[in-house]
Amino acid sequence: MVEAVVAPNSRLVGRSLPEAGLAGRVSLLGIGRQEGKTLMRLRRVKLQAGDVLVLQGELSSMPPVLAEFGCLPLAERRLRL
Repeated sequence: MVEAVVAPNSRLVGRSLPEAGLAGRVSLLGIGRQEGKTLMRLRRVKLQAGDVLVLQGELSSMPPVLAEFGCLPLAERRLRL
């Protein structure tokens, strides 16, 4: 799992993961947003700059995927789900 923040110039801004072509490459496990909780299905959420994404996928493929979509990885920490 990786946590990443959506950068202001990201291709994800204003799009959901399927619309941006990211679905199937990684799994979206959660979204952190300053406004608080999101009460819709994650795959339907239109992402905003500053959103923190919890993503799951092949660890070796994460850096190029994050760079391609304009997301910045956060410092590694132990996540418990």
